[in-house]
Amino acid sequence: MTLCDTSESVTSAGTLLDLEGESLRMSGDFQITGDNGAQDALLDCAFEVGAEIAADTSVEFSVHGRMLGGGGGGNVLLMVVTGDATLRTKWEERVKDYYQEWADAKYPGQGIRATVIIPAMSAGARVLP
Repeated sequence: MTLCDTSESVTSAGTLLDLEGESLRMSGDFQITGDNGAQDALLDCAFEVGAEIAADTSVEFSVHGRMLGGGGGGNVLLMVVTGDATLRTKWEERVKDYYQEWADAKYPGQGIRATVIIPAMSAGARVLP
């Protein structure tokens, strides 16, 4: 996905990501294999924490995302839009905590954890206008 440097294009990309995410969920209209609910729970945690932070700040803050599949143990792609890196870090830690509470309650002793991988642009990469 290529994002432009304008709020409108970032919002549009986020909206598209969300629309895909509403459909492609373990409980959505295009239900994938697996029914442990892990990706749905991670998306729900991410959106819930994002809404809480957005309500508590005057800085732009929104969270968009979708599940990537992978059967019962796949990945979730999330995009956080903010001008405040400390808020993104706060969001990440709270999401991991919320998700851990869910995993411990749903699958006690199974060692389920959320791992966050933050992408970085590689040498030669650029954002297209």
